[in-house]
Amino acid sequence: MYSTFSTLDSGNHSTEKHLLLLGFSDGPSLQSVLFVLILLCCLLTLMGDLAPATGGASLHMRLHTPMSCFLCHLTLVDAGFTTSMVPPLLVNLCS
Repeated sequence: MYSTFSTLDSGNHSTEKHLLLLGFSDGPSLQSVLFVLILLCCLLTLMGDLAPATGGASLHMRLHTPMSCFLCHLTLVDAGFTTSMVPPLLVNLCS
C-alpha cells in the first residue's frame, strides 16, 4: 500500500544559502516620506499610551483596581519601548 507520508521521509532539499536584507530605498524623497510617516506613528503611539496612564487612572478613584494599575504599567512599558526603538530608526533614515 502506498503511504501518503512518503514525501516527509525525503527531507529538506532547499538550495538557498544566503539572505539579502535590503533597505527601504536609495531615493532620498522616499526616505523623507518614511521619516514623516514613522514620526507621526510614533507620536500617535505615545499619545495613545500616555493618555490612560496620566489622565484616566489618576483622576478617578474607582479606577484604582489591580487591573487598571496593570494596564497603566503596561502602557508605560509600551511607551518606553517606543521611545527606545523609534529614534534610532529615525536617525538611520536621516543618514
